[in-house]
Amino acid sequence: MITLAILGWGLFWGALSQGAEIKGLYEAEIAVLDTSAAVRQEAMRAGLAQVLVKVSGVSRAGQDPALAELITKASRYVQQYRYLELDPAEQGQGGVGRELAEGAETQQPTRLLWMRFDEKILNQTLRARSLPIWGEARPLLLTWLSVEEGGRRLLVSATDAGLARQLLEARARERGVPLRLPLLDLQDQSVVSTADIWGGFHDSVLKASERYQSQAVLIGRLYRDRFQSWHSQWTLYLGSEVL
Repeated sequence: MITLAILGWGLFWGALSQGAEIKGLYEAEIAVLDTSAAVRQEAMRAGLAQVLVKVSGVSRAGQDPALAELITKASRYVQQYRYLELDPAEQGQGGVGRELAEGAETQQPTRLLWMRFDEKILNQTLRARSLPIWGEARPLLLTWLSVEEGGRRLLVSATDAGLARQLLEARARERGVPLRLPLLDLQDQSVVSTADIWGGFHDSVLKASERYQSQAVLIGRLYRDRFQSWHSQWTLYLGSEVL
């Protein structure tokens, strides 16, 4: 559900003032099981699909049939690559090459494959297919998210150690979106409450957002239904637009 809130907004943000610069748009890191050629080729395809989404701002770019041949031959567009040690905290989360490895059920990725792709060729390819190219300067997205679980409703802050913050930041990195979360200090708490978000009283949230000087404000609520399935509702304020 968090992913859905961050997909494809590059198409709407082009007309907004610029807020932050995102570096490494043509770079990707993919967790891998080993350094074999087969696993490396697969990781390069996954990395290129990730880069195409970041650069175009279009969530379907990685699955676009017109780009399928490009992704299939991803290694041709790699300018540099190297292996990095994977943070121990990230090990055990699966990785590219699992289905290629014998006894894969006992193997966990221990390294990352870092790649840099050819910016000029990729941009030419996107233009040829009438897909947008989203530059490094991108609007800053301030996100207010309230999560309901176990009968409690909590706001996610910039210092939150929970999974919701981790997911938001991970999805934002995948999309190349400069994300900011509120501090939820005394100043924020004096203006915004979880009731404002759940009741749709966004005027107070937008007022509290002014101090962060962001170009876009995302307000969401995340909750489980009686069958324990997750649902979310989002409102995105983009200048004068409300989505």
